[in-house]
Amino acid sequence: MGKTLTYRITLTSPILLTAPGGDPNSANTHLFISGSAIRGAIASAYLRNYQKKDPAIDDEFRKFFLSG
Repeated sequence: MGKTLTYRITLTSPILLTAPGGDPNSANTHLFISGSAIRGAIASAYLRNYQKKDPAIDDEFRKFFLSG
């Protein structure tokens, strides 16, 4: 059975998230932060703070961020 992680995001300044391959001179805004953006931010923080080896062979990284 999976576990649930409850969190609150508080922005201290505006955020602009653009889609890959979009026009670099414009962006659409949304009223939400996508799950993929949150997942990417958490994965990036994990790599900065807890990475022990190459993420391609790090079993914990794969379990937390790459396996459904």
